[in-house]
Parts: sequence; structure tokens; C-alpha cells
Amino acid sequence: MNPRRRLLANGIDKLVAQAPGLRPNSRVARDRPTSEMTLKYAVIFEPAETNWAAYVPDLPGCITTGTSLDETDFNIREAIEGHLKTLREFGDSIPPPTTVARNIDIQADA
Repeated sequence: MNPRRRLLANGIDKLVAQAPGLRPNSRVARDRPTSEMTLKYAVIFEPAETNWAAYVPDLPGCITTGTSLDETDFNIREAIEGHLKTLREFGDSIPPPTTVARNIDIQADA
């Protein structure tokens, strides 16, 4: 696996689950001095009628909900950690982050 990964644009860092040890707004994730590599997965947050939902496209089945965006952010971080831990426990490989999400500005009258 390539030790350098392009990260998402600064404007959408809040939509991405932050892995411990990764500097926010950095453009490239580098190998940490430990034996573990830091991963950064794209997370999609969607509002519902009375709560928020989040899922990780690169980790099928890794989803959560929360009563607020902040709670959902916290919950998806726990869900990602639990998902990766379970994959490791069963001897499955960890899918690399490949999904890129961006906010695209479009004129309202387009």
C-alpha cells in the first residue's frame, strides 16, 4: 500500500472521520513512527427528519445515527474503529480508503 495518500480538500475535513494522529488539513498522510498506518476514510453525513445518519462508502455496513451532527460524528468514529477491529479479529484485510467526497459549488440558477 502506498504510504502517502491524497486527502480531501480542506473545506470538507468535517465530513471525514479523523484518524488519531493525523493533522487536520494536511494534504498527505505519512507513515507514523509506530507500526500502524494512519487511515482516513470519507464519511457521508445525511440529515433525516429527526436525526442524522452517517456511513463509510469504503467500509460496507459501517453505519450509524445520532440525534445531532456532533453525536453522529462521534458515533461514526467508534463505528469505524469497531468495524476495523472486527475485520482484524476475523483475519480479513482492511480496505484502503479510496472514496473521495467533495463539495461542488453550482450556481442556483444553473
